[in-house]
Amino acid sequence: MMKNNPFSSRHQSVVSCFTRVAFLLLLTAHCSLLTIKAQEEKPKDLVPPPLAILSDIEEEKLNAEPDFNKRTQLAISLMDARLKRAEELSSQKNYMESLNELGGFQAIIRNTLNFLNRNNSGRKKVLNSFKRLEISLRQTVPRLEIVRREMPYRYSYRVREMMKFVREARSNAVEPIFSDSVLPGDN
Repeated sequence: MMKNNPFSSRHQSVVSCFTRVAFLLLLTAHCSLLTIKAQEEKPKDLVPPPLAILSDIEEEKLNAEPDFNKRTQLAISLMDARLKRAEELSSQKNYMESLNELGGFQAIIRNTLNFLNRNNSGRKKVLNSFKRLEISLRQTVPRLEIVRREMPYRYSYRVREMMKFVREARSNAVEPIFSDSVLPGDN
């Protein structure tokens, strides 16, 4: 006559499965706590974010140009001028003025994306403008990284936020190009 073994193979497999699940849950909880802890904290002496405002001259120039391609080219040249000025000011250690130029740079991007989205009917001209803007924005992140490296942390934190904004703007510029509403051969 055999006694019932409390540690039969079936019982052991259930305990082993339970142990694995408990271990995975603990590992997941530990990793999520590390992620929360690893999130970047803002420094206490952080400068305020730059104002994303177009100058009156830039706004007049952009509003005077109704053609998609020409307006996009104009916006790209205005963005480039702002970014060059920010690079120069950063190298001269005039960090706050550099951030203000980057605020204008951000305003031009927003204005251009809003204009293109408002007029997006899936036509090839508008989609080409989105593509041209995205290609231009692709080249700005490395330049922003150079500006960020020259600045103290209390300023460079804002440039890092600007780099995130540019990445999001690139995604927003690519979205209409690959959307489901665009049909091949549409003009």
